[in-house]
Amino acid sequence: MEIVESLTNEPVSEGTIRRFESALGAELPVAYRRFVLESNGGRPEPSAFRFQTTEGESDSLVDWFYTFAPDEDYNIHDNLNIFRDRIPTGLIPIACDPFGNQILLGVNIRRGEVFFWDHELESGENASWDNISHVATSFHEFLTKLS
Repeated sequence: MEIVESLTNEPVSEGTIRRFESALGAELPVAYRRFVLESNGGRPEPSAFRFQTTEGESDSLVDWFYTFAPDEDYNIHDNLNIFRDRIPTGLIPIACDPFGNQILLGVNIRRGEVFFWDHELESGENASWDNISHVATSFHEFLTKLS
């Protein structure tokens, strides 16, 4: 997998990540932290992935991995604020698909695991696991699933 289109030419600094982690109250998993330091978000290729839902196998693709550059489109700060009350505590949005669904990363509970959040299955105003499917046991595994 490589990032074929960047959101910013500015690399993210360790200080920026530490401030984000401090505000979040959790450290980012090592593999994701390394990925962010190398790419700072962007459009991957390949980008497709498959996962199991309660209804059977499904698929999606990563449209954009979020950047840590706060003034850019598709930044992690805005998306964390947008989805804060719509996704369970302990998960953060790290990417989106072309339809507004979110790829989530466990930072407290289920640390390091990757999930798919389907906005069409969202029920009510409170965050729940009802519209979330497990994708990978680690961020590294998720990257290897992209095809």
